[in-house]
Amino acid sequence: KLRIVVDAGHGGWDLGTVGRRGLLEKDLVLEIAQRLGKLLENRLGSEVIYTRPDDNYIPLDDRAQIANQAQADLFISVHANYSDLPSARGVETYYTNFFSAPGSKEATLQNVDTSSMAGNLKNSGTPTLSASELHERTDQSRRLAASVQRSLYGTLSVQNPGLRDRGVKEAGFVVLTESAMPGILAEVSFVSSPTDEQKLQSDGYREKIAEALYKGIARYATSSRGVKMAAKQVASRASQ
Repeated sequence: KLRIVVDAGHGGWDLGTVGRRGLLEKDLVLEIAQRLGKLLENRLGSEVIYTRPDDNYIPLDDRAQIANQAQADLFISVHANYSDLPSARGVETYYTNFFSAPGSKEATLQNVDTSSMAGNLKNSGTPTLSASELHERTDQSRRLAASVQRSLYGTLSVQNPGLRDRGVKEAGFVVLTESAMPGILAEVSFVSSPTDEQKLQSDGYREKIAEALYKGIARYATSSRGVKMAAKQVASRASQ
């Protein structure tokens, strides 16, 4: 039985992205997160923990700490994108690579080594992970991101011309760098796109996004043997 933390971005005073017609990212992602949670509970039999079950702002490091204290198996953060260009559309999924080379064009993480990353985990209340454990966590997060991205684009691009597959990317988001389990951050659409904003107003489209996220997570979970490794290691160390 997987324990999955579902994190709806922003909340409370933090509106997130605001669409041209007034759609608030914080409201959109909260509803999608709740829809996703129900699917994970009902279909996958997972235990779901929400970082924010309502319209409140939770500090980023607190979100990671919630996941660490719960000894969760997976961390899923739901966001919506923004661009100054109204034509920008598509979906993308992020994970943290703890071993990106400094200055790498592919990585947002720069000038950060594994020892400082391990320190971030320790400071957030999680035992320091070894290099091999960080490698495993990175690999699991990469595979989870790939599965979710494939599902998001594959599901939402149907009868949706112009939607771009923006791919899997690396970034050092706090909710990912300070959580001990495999985790991703999914940008499910561009609220700044008039085309997407209109679709996102629909309950049916929001449910389709939740379904896509669910399918990607479920596919990863059923194909992954080591999905509970991080949580077990944390539990083992905590008991020592």
